[in-house]
Amino acid sequence: PLSLDRITSDDCIQFTFRFEEGEQPYLYIANLENEKGEKHSTCRITVDDSIEFYVEYSDALRFFDLSGLASGKQHTISIYNAKQVLDENIILYALNTTKLAEFVDQKREESLHDIVYSGNRIVGQHTFADNQFLFTSLPNDGNWQVSVDGEQAVTGTALGTFLCVFAPEGEHEISFLYWPAGLTTGLWIMTASAFLLLVALIVEITLSKNRSKRILVKKLQ
Repeated sequence: PLSLDRITSDDCIQFTFRFEEGEQPYLYIANLENEKGEKHSTCRITVDDSIEFYVEYSDALRFFDLSGLASGKQHTISIYNAKQVLDENIILYALNTTKLAEFVDQKREESLHDIVYSGNRIVGQHTFADNQFLFTSLPNDGNWQVSVDGEQAVTGTALGTFLCVFAPEGEHEISFLYWPAGLTTGLWIMTASAFLLLVALIVEITLSKNRSKRILVKKLQ
């Protein structure tokens, strides 16, 4: 987050800020009230009197891309018709694209490699300098069986949705097997059905042979 200097005037509430080259600023706004204390109206917000947008007073979060502003200069955010704006209601984030690229490259080196896909199984290798969690894009719906070097792994859920796995230090093999809860029951039913079909076929063949023998005996008689 970037630091904001607050200035309050009679007609609006203002925040001044600056960001450096290579940073991409984003404005975050939440929980505003208008002059009447209503949360379902609209306020006007400007940045340097050149960027203008409107925000409804509600508990919903709003993000605005300010990357079009010049770096290294002071900028001013003005909020009009606002009854009260707390410091935590206005947050300005700066995304450093250079550091982000370095971070992504580092994580790519630490990701799975030599990945093999086979049916409902994914197997890959990983090498970590220390113990950490490996985050995946797989939805953790409770049907994934994960193992590290053949041993059951410690798993969790990241961001409320995605499967993450505890990856120990060193080089290891991680295996992901997707096995839905109903698949085992379905296999048992299929196996039982096949067994009953086989029994019925054997009985039918046996009865058919017995009928053929009786017919042959009668003909001989």
